Amino acid sequence: MKINWFTIIAQILNFIILVWLLKKLLYKPVLNAISNREKERESLLNSAELKMAEAKQMQSDLQKKNEDFEYHKEELFKKG
Repeated sequence: MKINWFTIIAQILNFIILVWLLKKLLYKPVLNAISNREKERESLLNSAELKMAEAKQMQSDLQKKNEDFEYHKEELFKKG
């Protein structure tokens, strides 16, 4: 049985072309899509953290206003 070197070289060349095409047409777009999703996710997380900080600040402000209201209410009851 003889080895057909032309067929082996053609198979190797076809494999190299296939790998190059897959890398160019499939691998890079998939990596770009993953990168874009990670950036979007980070943006959403940062936005959520800012909103949580804002909500905590509003909660503490409301708590302070409630404490002031209770204090003034008690003062009015003592006077009246």
